[in-house]
Amino acid sequence: MPTKLKSALKPSLLIVLMLSMTACDYESSTSPEVRACTYSEMEVKSLLKAPSSAKFPACSQMSISNSGNVYTVSSRVEAQNSFGVMIETLFSCEVTLNTDDSYYIDCTLY
Repeated sequence: MPTKLKSALKPSLLIVLMLSMTACDYESSTSPEVRACTYSEMEVKSLLKAPSSAKFPACSQMSISNSGNVYTVSSRVEAQNSFGVMIETLFSCEVTLNTDDSYYIDCTLY
């Protein structure tokens, strides 16, 4: 019985390892601009009344500039307000990308 249990656990362990490696590969293989854009979208969504309704332009259509490891992402998002009406809101996020793949973000909605 223990032998069957071990063999059943091996595929699960392999899947967990593959997912972990994929997450690490994303961080190292994705450009800093795309990471700053993605983190900005996540933060802006957390500030909205209806985050699931959020529609952002592609990262390539956003204004992204940097000074060293600090990226400024400015764009717009369309999302529902508290009355359920879709409105466009401008935002600007300052994203600091650290060498250990952590980040700090500060966003303002206008």
